[in-house]
Parts: sequence; structure tokens; C-alpha cells
Amino acid sequence: MLALVALALAQQPAGAQWLRGVTVAMDNDGWAFWIPRPTDWFYTDGQFVELDGDWNVSGPASLGVRGSSCFASPAAYPCSATHVGLTQKIYTPENLFFYRPGVVDRPYAGWLSLTWARDRVTLGRTTAVSFEAGVTGGPSLARQLQKGLHTLLNRVPPQGWEYQIPFEVAFAASVRDTWRVAMADNGKGWTLALEPHWAATAGTMRTSAEAGYALRLGWKASPASDVPGTSFDGFHLVARVGAEGEAVLRDLFLDGSTWKESASTPKEPLVGRTRASVILGWRRMDVRLGVTRSTKEFKAQDVPHLYGTLGLRVRR
Repeated sequence: MLALVALALAQQPAGAQWLRGVTVAMDNDGWAFWIPRPTDWFYTDGQFVELDGDWNVSGPASLGVRGSSCFASPAAYPCSATHVGLTQKIYTPENLFFYRPGVVDRPYAGWLSLTWARDRVTLGRTTAVSFEAGVTGGPSLARQLQKGLHTLLNRVPPQGWEYQIPFEVAFAASVRDTWRVAMADNGKGWTLALEPHWAATAGTMRTSAEAGYALRLGWKASPASDVPGTSFDGFHLVARVGAEGEAVLRDLFLDGSTWKESASTPKEPLVGRTRASVILGWRRMDVRLGVTRSTKEFKAQDVPHLYGTLGLRVRR
């Protein structure tokens, strides 16, 4: 995967300046290796590829300022950029070897989507709007991927994918607003900031609203340095820990198909999550490690769910 990222950046023609970075990431409950028995169900796997566009300054400061120089000086004017991404997600019941519609368990479901997003960033605030459209069912390739991996690892293939949520074209539009409140800066590289946020999503794939916060610790990394347009001379680090609550009106992967009868299970209307992550970077390359713990998402769920994230970003 690293070779593909490097190749994507290296193969750009000299005049093709739009692509400023490539991010690849994977969520998997198997990454939670520190617990005695990592799970292999619920939201069990996700793959993401995102292309980051050129960062531009708006307002009078935009004259002659583009790309990685966007945050070279204090951002009196906001920077903005467009991102496009490809996502695949896999959801399964807890019992992988006996599933029928009507049982009290999460149904099998797959999701394959394209996302368009636009970020507007200053040193104190990030506003992001996005639109995601994709498909469930066979075209999501979730069944083929999970069964293929189980076979490759010499494990018993999961049973019941024939009852997965069927093919449907679905969408969701989202907005997310995050503030950065500086708490400490020792002048030698360390910074500490509080980052409250709110977000709202509406669509046939998901309709919800959430609010939360994160505490951000940075080394040689300004509050705006998480965006793909920035580069560094050497090592940098960003660590975050936070929590959020979400009110869920619709979840396609629990409520089932929008237009036809399908497997489903009663969802929990309120979901809480805690997150922790660390970004370790050297110059134009970042490695991200993270963990997310979610409270019960559906009525019959007996325990919270935990999954890890591993990601890599390479920038021009």
C-alpha cells in the first residue's frame, strides 16, 4: 500500500499540481490486540483512500499563495481545499455462523462509497462539508472480501451473507464544525488545545447529530498542522483523546433497506464514543494509530464495541 501511495504522488506530471497528498487507512476490531479476545463482528472492518487537493488562501492574502505555503504564516484568511475519497465498510452479526433475518443481532451489511469533501481551515477553526454516495449489497464486495480473508487465514468462513442488506443506492450529506481553543504553548514546540465540535448528517444512509470534544497535544505541530497541506522539516507528533455523543434518527446498516423488506434490528437512539489517537510524522509522511470505543448501537448488543485504526498519509 505504501508503494502505491508513493507511486501516485511521484507519477504526477509537472503541471498537475492539484494532488497534494494521499491518505490510506484501515479500521479493524482485530487491531485491538491488547484485549484478551479481539472481536470479529459488528463494525468489523473499513478501508479508506483519500486524495487531498491543493490548499488555497481566500481573501487578499491569496495573491501568490498556494499549496503547502498556505500555513507558512498565521492564517489571517482561511485556507480551503477539496478532498475525494473511496470507502468500503463491513458490518456483521456477533454470531458469524448462524444468522437468519428476525434474530436479535446486527444484520450483515456492506458499504462501498465515494465521498466529496470541502474543508475551510484557520488556526482556530475547521469547517468541513461533505457528500457521500454509495451502494449496499453485492456491489459493495463486502461478502467477497470477508469470506476471502477468512479462507486465506485458514479460518471458518462466516455464514449468513445471503441475508445481507440488499443492493441499494444511498447517500448522506454532512457538516462538521471544530474549534481550537489554545490552552498552553511553551514556545519550544509543545502546544495544548481543546477542540470542541458539533456535526450533523442527513440522508438515506444516515441521519444524526453529534457533539463532543478532544484534547490535543502537539510537538512541532501547530493547530493547523493536521491538514494535508502542511509539511515539516523533521519529526512531529499530534496526540488526541476525546469523547462525543450522537443522536441517531436513521442508520441504514441497522434499520435495513429504505425501499424494501430486509434484515434489520432495533437501534439505540443515543450512542457515545471515546477516541484516542496519535500521529507520528517525519517531514511529509505521517503514520496514524487510533482506537475508538462505542457504546451499544442496537438494543440486543450485549457489550460495547472497540476497534482500532491504522493510517498513512504522504504529502507533496
